[in-house]
Amino acid sequence: MHAVSYFLKNEMNSINNNSDLLYECLFVNTNFSKFTEDTFNFYEDVLCDLIYAYIDGFSQKGTRTKLEKKIKSLEKYIENIPETNVKKRLEKSLFLCVNDKYMYDVSKVETEYKYTEKTFINQQIIKYGKGHFY
Repeated sequence: MHAVSYFLKNEMNSINNNSDLLYECLFVNTNFSKFTEDTFNFYEDVLCDLIYAYIDGFSQKGTRTKLEKKIKSLEKYIENIPETNVKKRLEKSLFLCVNDKYMYDVSKVETEYKYTEKTFINQQIIKYGKGHFY
C-alpha cells in the first residue's frame, strides 16, 4: 500500500501534471460508506503533501498558483462525497491541514507569502476550518 500512496503523491505533487485523473481514480465510483481507518490513512497520506508543497512553493514562481488550482479541483471532488463523515474528514486537505500524524509547526518553516496567497489560505480556513479546530 505504501508504494501505491507514494506513487500517487508523486503524481499529484508534480506541479505540471493535471491532477484530475488522479482525483477521478480516488473519488469517482468509490463506495465511501465502506471507508475504514486504513482507507482514511491512505487518502490522507496521498493528500498530505499539499501543505508541504504549498509552504515550500514560495521559492519557485507560479508554484502556489498551480497548487491552488489543484486544491480547488480537489474541492469539487470532495464536495460530491455523499458520506458526511468521509467528506468532513477529507475536507482537512482543502484548508491545508490533515490529521495529527502530519501536523507540524509551520511557524518554524522559512517561507514567504504574498497577499493573494494569504487570502487563499484564509478563505480555505473560513470555508472548511470550522469544526476541525478544537
